[in-house]
Amino acid sequence: MCARNIDIYKILVRYRRRCFCQRASAGAALDDADDLTGTLVKKVQAKLKELGFDPGPKDGKLGPMTEAVVIAFQLYESLVVDGEVGPETAEALEIGL
Repeated sequence: MCARNIDIYKILVRYRRRCFCQRASAGAALDDADDLTGTLVKKVQAKLKELGFDPGPKDGKLGPMTEAVVIAFQLYESLVVDGEVGPETAEALEIGL
């Protein structure tokens, strides 16, 4: 649970299941390569924690905990829920890509 009382593990499991079904039908791999650098991921993790969404250790890795918290943040902010920090999510987090 993060500070906003969102069960991020349940969100991640639901999201992964849905994405797997969508990507499998499109022929895409479940885990696509990520474009975020370690420094940028640390910045994202720090900002999420500051906003009350605990991504775990600030390690610069976009692991399952960070991804789940990004999804929780996107849901909370009524953004497109994709688990990725694109331009829209970065703007909501007030960070530059």
